[in-house]
Order: sequence, then structure tokens, then C-alpha cells
Amino acid sequence: MKEVSSKNIVSILHPQIKVVWGAMKQMLHMADYLAKNNSVSFYVFEKSSVHVDKDFGFPIISFYSTYPMKFLSFILIAWHIRKSDIIICWNSPMHFVAILSKIIFWSKAKIIWWHHHFPWYFQENTGITTYFKKIIELRCITNIDTIVWNSRFLQTQLQSIYKRKIWCIFPRIEDIYFETSTTIKNKAKKTKRLFAVSRWDSWKWLTDIFNVYESLKNNFDIELYIWWTWKDLDKYKKKHESDPNISFLWYCDSRTVRDNLLETDVFLFLSKIDSFWLVILESLLTWVPVISYDKGEASYIIKNWINWYAQESIEWCISMLDTLLRDRELLAFMKNQSRKSVISNYSKDIFEKQLEHIIFEK
Repeated sequence: MKEVSSKNIVSILHPQIKVVWGAMKQMLHMADYLAKNNSVSFYVFEKSSVHVDKDFGFPIISFYSTYPMKFLSFILIAWHIRKSDIIICWNSPMHFVAILSKIIFWSKAKIIWWHHHFPWYFQENTGITTYFKKIIELRCITNIDTIVWNSRFLQTQLQSIYKRKIWCIFPRIEDIYFETSTTIKNKAKKTKRLFAVSRWDSWKWLTDIFNVYESLKNNFDIELYIWWTWKDLDKYKKKHESDPNISFLWYCDSRTVRDNLLETDVFLFLSKIDSFWLVILESLLTWVPVISYDKGEASYIIKNWINWYAQESIEWCISMLDTLLRDRELLAFMKNQSRKSVISNYSKDIFEKQLEHIIFEK
């Protein structure tokens, strides 16, 4: 293994930095960690929207994000990174930029392609551009040295698409979730809080979240908190304005999310795609049992009768939540088990050890 202290030139590529959250935080933490002993530069297309919430130990270099100038950005970034020892590209089309640097500027860099979501364009042939993108990607992928995904589910899915080894690096959960007191808060209050995540797109199955709530609200004193970004905030607020027990949260920082989870009794993760599963871990680390569809990475994390999961039936979700809210002893047991089931796998130290092993191993 190549030592981190060997002062490599590391270039990190991503299309944009607009909102520093989720996967973006993983990238910035990775870059900041690597910059301690390496020369790191961060390249993006966005020229006017780059912002971060702290000063990092590396420069963020922006170019052009709109066509036709975006074509020039491809060439400029490929030129800038040509002398790198390691190129880490996140998300399309940055893997094409890294390959371009190798082909036209004879870069000798080790190229690492790091994804955090499933490439849906391999399942949805929606147009001529997508069709050619798939062809070019499969032909060019031999120029990529290492492919990394952030979940075991995606690891297995991508191995079937690309027909080669896919590495897995578990994401890093922020320190505040590990700093939480080891004494579970005493929730003597009568009202039970449900917490859910949605971006309001149809494939997020927001309807299921409301169906669960509507089915049980007359049987229990419950409140529903829904958090994340969405397009139709005003529409949903107006639709549910007569119900004081439904609250919509907009952007929240990590500490606010953690504090809300500490007041939560059950977390609902009713998405049928592999997305936002980091919040499952954050919920479990704050002693909140999770009811989820048995889909994606949730199938690997959530274990029935340990920290709970749901199958693909909304009726099953409603039944399990009903059981959990009625049985105080069972709910207390699940809360105790939740944190134990994930605490040893997703810390900063584990993330950094995985990072060094995969990035610097020849």
C-alpha cells in the first residue's frame, strides 16, 4: 500500500457544489482528509454557485456550467488534472473528463470513479443522448482503474452492469451522532412523533407516508414531521394546513436533524429506490427504530426484530407501526437495539481507513 505521506497530487472532480449535504459532505470530508498529507484540488463546472460552510485545506476551482462553454470546461479541467497521481471523479460526466485527460493529455493518473446513486440511465433508455452515453461509457470504462460505490446493494447492482469488481466504502456519519449521550432520553410525553424524509418526487412514495399517518392518526396521539427539500411545498402545506400535527421542515443543519431525531419515536423510510439511506443510520444512532420497505441498502442495514424493517406492502407498514406504538416495552427494546446495530461500522475512523486502503493501494 502506498503511504498517504508520499505527497500525491490528488484531483477531485464533481459537476457542482450548490448545497453542502449528504454525498457532498462525504466528498468534502474526503478531500479535507486527503489534503493533510497530499496536494489536493477540487474541480467543478459551476462558476458562480460554489460555496461551502467552512474553510478547507484545498482550493475549489470552478469553470463553466452552461453550454456551449461547458464543452470548454471539459478540456480545461482535463488539462489541469493531467499531472495528477490520483483523480477521483464523482458522478457523470466527470468520469468522461478524467478519461479525456488520460487519452488526449497522456495523464498517468490512477482514475477512481466514485458513485453514490444508481445510474438509472441503464434502465431507462429515454433518448438518443442517453443511448450513446451508455455505449460510450461501457467502451471507456476500461480506462478507469477503480470503481467505488457507497453501499453493498449498489455494489452488487453495478457489478452486473459493468462486469468488473466494484469496491464499497461505507459512508461517514457525522460526529454529532456518535457524541449523543449514551442515556436514552426519557420520552414520557403522550404524543408519539413520526419522522420521515421525502423530496416530493413521485418515485419517493410520499403518498405512502401520508397513508400510514392517516390510517393511524385516529388511534394514537401522533404527530408527523417531514424533512428535506421539495418542489411543491406551498401545495402540500395548504393541503394539510387544517392538521396541526403535521409539520414540514425545510433545510436543516445536521444538529437540527439530530435534535429532531432525538424527539422521534419511529422513523419512516418509505422510498422504493436506494436513496437517502444515510438518514436510516442517523436515525438508528439516535435510538430511533426504522420502518422501511425492504429495498436497496435498507435491506442490509435494517433487521427484523432487531431494529425493524417493512416489506413491500403499505398494509404491513401500517400494521407494524400500530404494533410498535401500542407496545411500550417493545418500542423501548427497539430503541435500545437500534444504536447497537450500526455504531461500529460508520464512524469517521472507519471511513478514513477504507479510503486509504482503496485509494492508495496499487
